[in-house]
Amino acid sequence: MGAEEQTGGAIAPYRDPPPFTIAAQGHELTFQGAGQDRLAALLELLASARTGIDMCFYIFAEDGCGVAVRDALVAAARRGVAVRLMIDGFGSNATGKAFFEPLVAAGGKFCCFSARPSVRYLIRNHQKMVIIDAGTAEARAMIGGFNVEKDYFAPPESNGWNDLGVVLRGPAVTELARWYEGLHGWTADPKARWRAMRRLVREWNPGTGPVQWLMGGPTRGLSPWARAVSDDLREGTKLDMVMAYFSPALRLLGRIGRIARLGETRLLLAAKSDNG
Repeated sequence: MGAEEQTGGAIAPYRDPPPFTIAAQGHELTFQGAGQDRLAALLELLASARTGIDMCFYIFAEDGCGVAVRDALVAAARRGVAVRLMIDGFGSNATGKAFFEPLVAAGGKFCCFSARPSVRYLIRNHQKMVIIDAGTAEARAMIGGFNVEKDYFAPPESNGWNDLGVVLRGPAVTELARWYEGLHGWTADPKARWRAMRRLVREWNPGTGPVQWLMGGPTRGLSPWARAVSDDLREGTKLDMVMAYFSPALRLLGRIGRIARLGETRLLLAAKSDNG
């Protein structure tokens, strides 16, 4: 249902769609549109983990939702699951490290991306991912634009973010776990240098199959993600794009306009944004 739907002359309020599952390219994808569905799916994944949990979030808030997720990680660690949690030191700077001490005490591992004050402190890790039981037949992952904070799980009538979560099963989970391994290795190393992070992004190989992980980051040239988007906009004839932030260079705007002239271009952007 759209933001406004005409029903007998009246405008019905927006409602998030219920979860739904599709199969594509050898993968199973379950979409969680509503905030409470995303939170329930996340907690269910953590409770079902048997061998490992690898988690990365930009914001991990010290609120009721954050407590619930942290406690689920603690419970997993106590039952013998190998738990690793990465948060962004800038996005989660309001959350004290003491908040995560129960996880460390239970045997989990915790680290912050870019925790050291420097001129590069504003380089942030916006990635959000949860990988469960990597390397096993039951491996699955959850990705999306949401963070662990109450506004990302609140309904529209409570001014919650209109976001999305996707639970994934299939071969691509293995490749996401490979990326996490490199990212965690850099983040957990107190002596890691930025050139190593640039190299990690620049040399990432997404493969050539129908399902690829395209990574972006602080590189001097185009990252694999930026290069793929640029190439698609140069060659495509139809474009559907949903973006919370949208401030492309004039060159990319020109390519979007070219697609509009040749075929169809539909952009869905945020009505309220902190990106001018």
